[in-house]
Amino acid sequence: MMKRILLACISLFFLGCGNFLDINPESEVVNDDMFSTAEGVEDALYGVYMSMVKEDMYGGDMSVLIPELLGQNFVTDDGYLIYVSRLDNENSYARNMTKKMWPGSYLVISYLNNIIENLEQKSVKDFKYYNLYRGEALGVRAAIHFDLLRLFAVHINL
Repeated sequence: MMKRILLACISLFFLGCGNFLDINPESEVVNDDMFSTAEGVEDALYGVYMSMVKEDMYGGDMSVLIPELLGQNFVTDDGYLIYVSRLDNENSYARNMTKKMWPGSYLVISYLNNIIENLEQKSVKDFKYYNLYRGEALGVRAAIHFDLLRLFAVHINL
């Protein structure tokens, strides 16, 4: 009998600890907190731009080298770049060079989707520049999709 009472008291003690376990680390920002102010939305957009300048995207070969090679604006005989200029992904060097762009680009697109999704729960009354924030996120997302299409879509000659 005493064991049951003790077990019941201990179980009641652990039932009250729910909020204690819901602590977020300082480096982690919850969507509700991030998108509650205009500064939070701007920080999210700045984070998108910082992700875009990494080596996997516009901070690397996606900005100049690969578009110029694929556009045949200059010709090279430099090792694997010949295969990149032909978009020959059968070659492992060319495939490794271009395959880093996909996950980097779609990671940024997922960040933008998160911003757009959270802004849809708000309105012009909540933020002075609501339309600017939403338009910027939609425009950058469209630009990244367009670049991926422009660089890697199958070209059909009519």
